Amino acid sequence: VNAGMANTAWVGDYEGRPVLFASGRGVCLALASSLPWGACSAGYVGVSDGWQQLRRDGRLDPACRRAE
Repeated sequence: VNAGMANTAWVGDYEGRPVLFASGRGVCLALASSLPWGACSAGYVGVSDGWQQLRRDGRLDPACRRAE
């Protein structure tokens, strides 16, 4: 919903494949790929989001599976 508050993102599975999910303000999103993901994570903007993880560690942290 183009906002950093009042939404949730998580990494889940659908039929054994990882999928990125998000929801907020009555809107839901699922992002899947026919090719395997290299890595998936869900973090908090400015703290543990993907860009912060890549900048700090050079990789996504698979332990970051949910951000509410």
